[in-house]
Amino acid sequence: APTAPKIIRNNTARAECDRALDAARRGDAAAALGEVHRTAGLVAREAGDFAAAEERFAEAEAIALQRQDRLLLAETLREVAERRRRQGRNRDVL
Repeated sequence: APTAPKIIRNNTARAECDRALDAARRGDAAAALGEVHRTAGLVAREAGDFAAAEERFAEAEAIALQRQDRLLLAETLREVAERRRRQGRNRDVL
């Protein structure tokens, strides 16, 4: 079970990601928005919230494809693979 300090850090990280998402949307910063979605996916995955991680990674992937940002796409797909590995979905990782 997660410890109280870990839960607090995770909640803080999620709140910071939400603030960064709001700022990126207000500033029309698509590149930053994709990276923030990827980071929010990481935070969700580390908290064991695989459904939220999947949603955030899907947003990051869509932005990467739209912007033709190969680095963001590669980093996002690597994180998706790690999420699947942690879920025991090893066949999906390949």
